Amino acid sequence: MSSFEEGLRQRLAATRRALAAAQRDGDHFGVQTHASEAEELERLGAAHGIVVTPEAADGPAVEDGTE
Repeated sequence: MSSFEEGLRQRLAATRRALAAAQRDGDHFGVQTHASEAEELERLGAAHGIVVTPEAADGPAVEDGTE
């Protein structure tokens, strides 16, 4: 796994945790902010051939598409 992919994986996992916390706390602005960031990271991953799954905060953040 490349350092780019690892960084993307870490950022997406952190963003999804922050999104879950914002949802739990009723922080509507935080939900919008973190959801937008997660979507952007998913698009960035896809643009670089990294399969990014829209999982929950505690689920897998990124799959590399290889078996």
